[in-house]
Amino acid sequence: MFVAFRITTWALDLPAPATIAAAATVVTAIPANPLIRRIYRGVIQQDRRHGLMDPFFNGFLHVPARLSIVALLAPASGVEFGFLRDTIKTGDSALSEQISALAEAGYVWVRTSQETGTRRTYVQLTPEGRRAFERHAAALERIVAVAQAQPQPHAGR
Repeated sequence: MFVAFRITTWALDLPAPATIAAAATVVTAIPANPLIRRIYRGVIQQDRRHGLMDPFFNGFLHVPARLSIVALLAPASGVEFGFLRDTIKTGDSALSEQISALAEAGYVWVRTSQETGTRRTYVQLTPEGRRAFERHAAALERIVAVAQAQPQPHAGR
């Protein structure tokens, strides 16, 4: 059983079942187990206290495979599936699964063409996907800047 919590102004990248980001509002499904809820609340309060979360942090894009895909697509007008697979060093099925998820979210377009008897698949960022990636990259930069500005504890000898 899950209880939905509405968290505003920042996103959360947890191994929870689902985090759906819309603008700066996030709805996260969290297990109804009181112990797990307390753990999640502690993480949320700690992140708020330290100011490390950003309203444009995108938990969906932050998945390493998806982030790698959109980072490779950002500077290009379109990229061939094989290039993505070889660069990211993943299998066809794993890459296809991540591209399908990005396409469902409206972040990429997938186009297939028949060239000289060979079928080729091309992937391209949508305008929405490009905006989401740019916002997420800026959010990561802000999070790193805040973390670097905080005093670092000295290791005791």
